[in-house]
Amino acid sequence: FLGLVGKFAHLTESVEAPTEIVPKESMEKLADHLALAVNTAAEKMASTVMWKSNGRTLKALVALEVLRRVSAFVSLTFMAWLVVNSIFVVPFIMEKKWDLIAEKIQPLQTKAQAMFDKIPKYTDIKDLKAE
Repeated sequence: FLGLVGKFAHLTESVEAPTEIVPKESMEKLADHLALAVNTAAEKMASTVMWKSNGRTLKALVALEVLRRVSAFVSLTFMAWLVVNSIFVVPFIMEKKWDLIAEKIQPLQTKAQAMFDKIPKYTDIKDLKAE
């Protein structure tokens, strides 16, 4: 039925037209970033599973145990409903309470910027020769 409506509304031309979601110029950069993210995630997962980092492994075990205990009381349908509602509610609340949020975040941003300013840049080093 929808195909018939689309055909008579001349929507098929826009569907059949090739759409370029990601420009070809940025595909290589996107692939590099994606590969880096996957490699980093795999490395962290392997170090967690192989007990290379005891703290990270214990956090994962505790999180899995809590998830196992709580999952019996929460349905997947409820979680999907909660996520979909949050998509619509969170922007509204942020817009409504933006003054309060900005008031609380501003000192943290200033403190973070002060910490970043203390980190020396490679251009500040006089004896460094850029290759």
